[in-house]
Amino acid sequence: MLSAYVQEHFANPRNLGVLEDADAVGLAGIPGQGPFMQMFLRMEGTKIALARFKLESRSFNMIPSRKIWCAAQILFHFTLSVYCMFANQCYNLMCGGSCTTMGSNSAYIVVDLGDLGGGRSEASDMNQASEVVGGSNNHSNAMFHAFYWKQGRMRQLNSGSYAYSTAMSVTEDDTIVGIIISLTDVLPVIWRGNQLHKLPLLPKCYGGTADGVNSSGIVVGTLSRKEPLGQIACMWQAGRAINLPVPKGNLVARARRINASGIIIGDFQVSVASGKAFQFVPRACLWKNGMFVDLMPGQRVLSQANGINDIGTIVGEIEKLPILGNHIHRAFLYKQGKIQILGVLPGDNYSVATAINNVGQIVGRSSNTKSESRTTRAFLWSNGRMVDLNALIQRASGWRLNDAVAINDHGEIAGTGMLHDTLHAFLLKPR
Repeated sequence: MLSAYVQEHFANPRNLGVLEDADAVGLAGIPGQGPFMQMFLRMEGTKIALARFKLESRSFNMIPSRKIWCAAQILFHFTLSVYCMFANQCYNLMCGGSCTTMGSNSAYIVVDLGDLGGGRSEASDMNQASEVVGGSNNHSNAMFHAFYWKQGRMRQLNSGSYAYSTAMSVTEDDTIVGIIISLTDVLPVIWRGNQLHKLPLLPKCYGGTADGVNSSGIVVGTLSRKEPLGQIACMWQAGRAINLPVPKGNLVARARRINASGIIIGDFQVSVASGKAFQFVPRACLWKNGMFVDLMPGQRVLSQANGINDIGTIVGEIEKLPILGNHIHRAFLYKQGKIQILGVLPGDNYSVATAINNVGQIVGRSSNTKSESRTTRAFLWSNGRMVDLNALIQRASGWRLNDAVAINDHGEIAGTGMLHDTLHAFLLKPR
């Protein structure tokens, strides 16, 4: 039983709120999953001059004593980590800044997915079983080869005699789709087990990509057409390639992902007046029950749909026209016919949403296109807030998480970052 003093402080918090100009921000818990706490500190030298905290929980039906107990546990562990962090900071000041500071309690454990022997790897997708696919180079050459990561081991997928390959999407039954590339061909493929199968092409097409697959084995992607020159959004079902419908006269369309219900997302090209000229730009769309739907009809925007969950909620990226000079490029959420702009991380002007799970958590990347470094940061968007994933891992891990490409319903996140200045795929596991 907690004392009356602790219960009274819980009921009437003394330092509740946010410090916008905090010198340090600590996190405990995972945003959108159970109790989550942020603590903001303002320093004067080596002393804490001011502190504020913010606590939230999705479990509103917890009885009061349970809420107090959860809050007390978080506060205890968080306070301990903050004490350790600043004790190390003070020690660094005394030893001339040559020591490495400890990070605060992290919400995620970072798993390095490794590589195929060549030192670099990139993730493309992950399924509900935490199995990741992507591309990595091996000992033989610098070209990337498709990989499948499962239970701590990365293995190279069979690409035949093709010099380059990458895996783009994976299902729970280990069906994987992607592309293989030679000097003359770029072809859509599917792997079942480790058996490579080329997907059929439509007439007058010479290549393409397979970008998404659902639990029913339906594959979606894009085919390149010779005549008339353009790109075709395509679906493969029962071994047959099917041309997805687009508005009359459209020459460019791409299909990127498909959910369990068979809803396909992608983009198609539209012509938009820009001064005395016209711009050809992509606009987000979907295909449902064989019907084409423009997600942003009549809007002067560049947009692209990148991810969809099984409920039909879509995420992607949008930029208002004219494009030149404004850089107002934002991640968006599309739900029940309405668009919500997700914003950017502090200091950035550019964001892209890449994936959404069935809980409604979104991942992607944020960057500042005007900075010299132009480095990107992976983000998690949950309950209306965007959080830098680099703030949710151990500070001394050696990682910089650049892009998050997939999130499953367990809250695990796959992506790509820099590990000691080397490009590596990662998996984040909630603690």
